[in-house]
Amino acid sequence: GTNLQITRTGPEQRFLGRPAEYVNTVVNESDVPARTITVVEQVPPGFDFVASTNGGRYDPVQRAVVWRIDGIGPHDSRILKVKLVPREEGTQKSLVTLVDSTGNRKEVTSQTKVVGFTNVGLQLDPIDSPVAVGDQVAMKIRARNSGTNPASNVQIILTLPDGLEPVAIEGPAPYTQEGRTLQFDRIAHIEGGRDATIDVVLIATESGNGRLHFELVADEMDSPLVREEPI
Repeated sequence: GTNLQITRTGPEQRFLGRPAEYVNTVVNESDVPARTITVVEQVPPGFDFVASTNGGRYDPVQRAVVWRIDGIGPHDSRILKVKLVPREEGTQKSLVTLVDSTGNRKEVTSQTKVVGFTNVGLQLDPIDSPVAVGDQVAMKIRARNSGTNPASNVQIILTLPDGLEPVAIEGPAPYTQEGRTLQFDRIAHIEGGRDATIDVVLIATESGNGRLHFELVADEMDSPLVREEPI
């Protein structure tokens, strides 16, 4: 008789919203052909189906991907891939079932731990330079969290070059100035997909070229994000 085996590989951990690919491999370990094979992968409730290979068809009602294989020769194999996107945090379990024409049935399972993440960055509007003495420069500084989880205790530090002085500053956090450095108070939380914006107006008191120095820190960051912009 036939001896079909099925194995499954895929990531053990995935970030929320990041696509994941899983590979189901069906092997005929017998000396005779295997006929009329059906492979069904049940998509976990915390995943969305994206795509499949080798004729796999997705049934959105049953939330299952179904492959129908006419046959697999002796000691031959088929590779069936599926791409899913995690939409819920937690451990998501997958079940794949194989049945052939003789009634042989095999199952394989896998589980993926889905975790959220924070991803905080700085977004700056373009600055017109050079700046003449007496000119004012308006800019927006955005601390954006493009992740899924909140960013905590987010702080922006701006160091001005010589010849630039603050005129007006508006934002979600007050600031203190020490020398050339403006240190904004920490913002308790920035939710995933949101940003905090600081509007800054500077005036040029001296001519020359300088660089604005920005630092961004948050509890979830291993080290400060540092950026410089010429002005």
